[in-house]
Amino acid sequence: MYRFFSTSFCSGCAPHTELGLDLCSVVYSYNDTANTITIVSSDAVPGFRHELGMIFQRTWGTMASLIVRFLCMVMLLGAFGASEKTVRWTEPSDVDTTLKRLMHLVSPAQYRHPSGAFEFAYLCFNSDVLVFLYTLAVLFDEDIAMVFSRTLYRWHQHSDMDVWIELRLMALSLRWLWINCLLLKATKWLCNCSCLEAAINHSPAKFVVPTSHNAKSQPLVRAPQGRATMPSLAVVPSTGTLQRGFDVNKAAKVRSRLKLTLTLVKRMAGILCASLLTIDVFANNWEIMNYVGNGRHFLTPLLDVDTVDALEARYSFPPMKSPNGVSKVGRYMIEFALAQLLDEDGAAYVLSMGSFAVHDASSNLCGSLVQTYPVIATAISKNNSIRVGTIKDGVTYIRGNTLTHWFGSTLTAPQAVPGTDDDDLRAMGYVPGRSYTDMRVTTPLPLSSPRQLIALNVSMYRFFSTSFCSGCHPYTELGIDVCSVVYWYNDTAKTVTLKTSDRIGGARHDLGIMFQRSWESTASLIVRIVCMVMLLGAFGASEKTVRWTEPSDVDTTLKRLMYLVNPAKYRHSSEAFEFAYLCFNSDVAVFLYTLAVLFDENLAIVFSQTLHRWAQQSNTNGWVELRLMAFSLRWLWFNCLLLKAAKWLCNYVSNSQYTGQNVVMGWLNFSSVTWIYLSYVVLAMRNTFIEYGNSVRLTIDSTAQNLDGTSVDFFDSWYIRAMGPLLIVMACNLALVLVLDRFCNRSWWRHMANNSLCRQYMYNSTSILCSDNLHFVPRRGFTGSSIEVRARMLCTMQWFLSSHVLRFGLQEQPQAVRNIVATKSTAVGGAGHRHHGQHGTVSGGGGRDSESSSVSSKRGSVTSRRHEEDKQQHWTSPMIDEDIRASSESAADASSSRDMHLIVQDRDGYVRMFDADKRELQALGLEIKILRDSTYLVA
Repeated sequence: MYRFFSTSFCSGCAPHTELGLDLCSVVYSYNDTANTITIVSSDAVPGFRHELGMIFQRTWGTMASLIVRFLCMVMLLGAFGASEKTVRWTEPSDVDTTLKRLMHLVSPAQYRHPSGAFEFAYLCFNSDVLVFLYTLAVLFDEDIAMVFSRTLYRWHQHSDMDVWIELRLMALSLRWLWINCLLLKATKWLCNCSCLEAAINHSPAKFVVPTSHNAKSQPLVRAPQGRATMPSLAVVPSTGTLQRGFDVNKAAKVRSRLKLTLTLVKRMAGILCASLLTIDVFANNWEIMNYVGNGRHFLTPLLDVDTVDALEARYSFPPMKSPNGVSKVGRYMIEFALAQLLDEDGAAYVLSMGSFAVHDASSNLCGSLVQTYPVIATAISKNNSIRVGTIKDGVTYIRGNTLTHWFGSTLTAPQAVPGTDDDDLRAMGYVPGRSYTDMRVTTPLPLSSPRQLIALNVSMYRFFSTSFCSGCHPYTELGIDVCSVVYWYNDTAKTVTLKTSDRIGGARHDLGIMFQRSWESTASLIVRIVCMVMLLGAFGASEKTVRWTEPSDVDTTLKRLMYLVNPAKYRHSSEAFEFAYLCFNSDVAVFLYTLAVLFDENLAIVFSQTLHRWAQQSNTNGWVELRLMAFSLRWLWFNCLLLKAAKWLCNYVSNSQYTGQNVVMGWLNFSSVTWIYLSYVVLAMRNTFIEYGNSVRLTIDSTAQNLDGTSVDFFDSWYIRAMGPLLIVMACNLALVLVLDRFCNRSWWRHMANNSLCRQYMYNSTSILCSDNLHFVPRRGFTGSSIEVRARMLCTMQWFLSSHVLRFGLQEQPQAVRNIVATKSTAVGGAGHRHHGQHGTVSGGGGRDSESSSVSSKRGSVTSRRHEEDKQQHWTSPMIDEDIRASSESAADASSSRDMHLIVQDRDGYVRMFDADKRELQALGLEIKILRDSTYLVA
């Protein structure tokens, strides 16, 4: 006996077939009169073994899993062979290329002597490359491996002990051990990226020590002195008649709490932004939704229908609402939908969108079933029941848009009434906006009681196809409703008449969608994942202190790409940026994410509009609202790209030579991420905006007028006609938010425009966000604005300017240079000169006239010295005593902290820093500042 046992784990999904072969002992009899065979008994033959097999679909995942596992085995054997010997000590020059690093994984330079370093299992579970690749291979193949192992396990439980099968089952279970290891490694990596230890150690509390004690002998003073992440201890005298010794400033406490609250709000907004990004990448992911397969159950009534003629034979349709009674466009839509639902090559997405409670009477879809249906022989099933259906197709005409509704007369002018023909509609300003075909079919209706009213609950499946230009691929909205019908069967006239059909109270409408897969949707998914990885890497780098960027660090394309997410850095926390800052201000992230949005927008806008329409008629669903917010949030990057493009265009058409001369560019900036979120308010109403613009509409059915000659222009279609007004409103909203930000923070913006570091963000790059973590401090004798910024934060900000945004290379105004030179500190005499002497002097800088138009050094004047400096390995041993390394700042260091510094760009756009003597500061000199957590005064 051969057995074929097929199982499917979602409606309409590809089945897995279990194969079996048994030898049976049967007793049967043959009736020659009735031509029948009756099997009286059937038992398994004692001692015969059941033969087991499986058949399932071959996929790219199974092939990829096999290849990756084979590569893992080869790599593991090579690495284990190398670890058994003594590997030569690795120098940085040994792995300075990608090919060398790959070869170094399995075939490093080695001696013949045994090392006895690792066991085989150590490499299996501790190598990052192996753990990641093997986990990837497991996930590729797990859908088949799980079914295979369960089937094997079930039959083995009822059989004799078989060691080989036990080993195979153990091997299948062992795969998940690598997932355990990957989770642990990912947790360690996240803990490292989040700088938790720095956040804990960087406490704002200060100890107060009376001056009558020797501070150096205090253990509370000595212990934190060498810890770079701890602020210095305050030594203040006791005050007050009661000698309480605290001198608490209540206003400072209030300001501190307010700042803490604002910081918390921004962090929560950043977490929300990251959450919506994650939802957009994973929950709004067509590939994942299609792979899960929950949308396939919408297709079950038509899985055995391959043509329009077969559809009309299997279902009973009213004469004027049958597949062959619709227009040519309607028939094309039906054929296209049938081809999509029967496709086995993955050319279409079939997605589930959830279920919704219907409270709007206009959404009661069951009423259209009230018709008289002919009973045809091919539609009657073996159990004497019949499936019925109805089809309606037509064209939707639309007049006006949102702006003409607001400022014109398209909403208030007389509107067309049902029955108006095409010529009259066009004369009234209507144009075709979409073609549609609405097909609804039911589960079987029993024909057991002729001429009697029968009440029954049936499931109605809806296939609503829409096309937004003539001949374009349609999008098919899927739905399931449970209808309460009352019908009677006329056996004489061979008809079934549905008297009433209503939606069951409390029943929910199941919603899905089906559309064509394209390369744009795949590219959008890949680009969004790349953006997420890049942003996470960049945020992890920004949480630490990035080494001061030299031109030689980014002199090749590969170095620039690597420097985006993995720059040279120190372990100290910088607290420079929030996650949302990188999301909306990085040119790379904004451009790539906008590109991904445009690739996928043709599908996303239909999906979100359909989801929004049904969510509006249902109860509030938090998950659906978050998904819709994630769809709308995509356009926030389009906002940012428009603003960045405007800044670049202003610089391109302007003849300005110095920063701050182009006044318009200064207005194209946000003071904080909060204002970007405010511009999202209009984007969140995008679906409502489109729906309102298309509210003046009328449909013409193909039964009322021949529509074969009616075409839908792409630019007049449902969504494209709304894009122009939407972009205008987005631009106006963006301008309004910018003006409001400028007005509310006008004093702060004046300070920003008078500072060299802030000018690099406002006027000299495509950055659209200015950091609000900067603190302005007054400086006697200086008319501009000066900020006190930590060296750690300054280095990280310079990395962002050097790698994540375009720089314009504008020079600083001569007057700004003269103001800096005039305020040079003289309190410590030549100490400051001795300090900066370790960095060297920019070639020609000492003899440069103070009236010079720029302090920006020529690239050739410093290239040779920087090249020699980069050849040396400037590193600090982690074994050095922290108390010795950062015991106190020298007099020269303190002097440099009080001196004014200038942040400029050279003609090539490299960001540099000069002191009041116009000497450039180098990365080596900044290292001590970073270790001591010192500050710079930037003018």
